[in-house]
Amino acid sequence: SQVKTIDLTENKIGSVGTQYLAECLAVNNSITTLNLSQNQINNEDALYFLFQNLIHNCTLKQLDLTGNRITDKGVEQIVVGLKKNRTLTELNLSMNQLRDKSVTHLSMILMTNTSLRSLDLYCNRINYSGNDL
Repeated sequence: SQVKTIDLTENKIGSVGTQYLAECLAVNNSITTLNLSQNQINNEDALYFLFQNLIHNCTLKQLDLTGNRITDKGVEQIVVGLKKNRTLTELNLSMNQLRDKSVTHLSMILMTNTSLRSLDLYCNRINYSGNDL
């Protein structure tokens, strides 16, 4: 039996741990759900590396990045990877430090990414109303 779900909530894996994990995800063909919430993954380079490696992953459907203090700069890196990823269906970015700029970047990717079905932005620093988008 192959592992389908990994929950690494609150393990402080940080940027270096994220990069190691990203390398594994690039060649993994069984993980469908990955919870990386509250792991201090707020470095733009680590997020870029994670999402670049997810381009090569064909099985991951759900990714939870809740509470990692991700900023607008981090979302810019996430968007780069989401442009080419076609398997991720759920992305949770709740309880980070996203602002209006993040919403602008994410809304643009939603126009071209056809696989992402759920994007959770709960409890961030977003001031947009629905009419502003």
